[in-house]
Amino acid sequence: MCGRFLLTEDLSALKIRYAIPDEETVLYAPSPEIFPSQRIPVIYRVEHRNHLEMMDWGFPKPYEKGLLINARGETAASKPTFRKPFMEGRCLIPANGFFEWKSDEGRKVKFRIRRQDGHIFSMAGLWKTASDPKGSPANPVCVIITTAPTSWMAEIHKRMPVILDEETENMWLDPDQKDPEFLTSLLKPFDPEGSVLIAEKV
Repeated sequence: MCGRFLLTEDLSALKIRYAIPDEETVLYAPSPEIFPSQRIPVIYRVEHRNHLEMMDWGFPKPYEKGLLINARGETAASKPTFRKPFMEGRCLIPANGFFEWKSDEGRKVKFRIRRQDGHIFSMAGLWKTASDPKGSPANPVCVIITTAPTSWMAEIHKRMPVILDEETENMWLDPDQKDPEFLTSLLKPFDPEGSVLIAEKV
């Protein structure tokens, strides 16, 4: 599960990091803690060009109230809710870190997981347009993909977001890539040795 994350980079830094055209602009402000349902910056690719758009975090649940904020990487390609976005709506969700809670003798201890160098990283995501039953206009929405944790992350939580390195980012965003088995193989735990990420109590 990934239920909170942070993004402290400004818009100009995001444009440089993801090669976003200068003329593209969005209403965005950095945040030290982002919650489900909030609008977040998302990177997707059309005709070999990256674009940035603000999207609401969470797919509306199909048959009940509430939001689906995560998709399991192991099954996203086959689940009815995520199957079409998996083929047509792969995206990146920029972050400077994410939060998880560890159970410790009956209480929850909050951890922030981030890169040791403080740099931004990309979480794999899916996006689509959605409208609620009341007939509101179609709105772009997204989910973060999760995977099994690394051994050191498992001490904190049983899931972690899929974090992609820059080479894998390009493969994940490539709209010409249609092989679900290959795409699923990209959704693996990041930093198994714990040499890039650190976890801090907050």
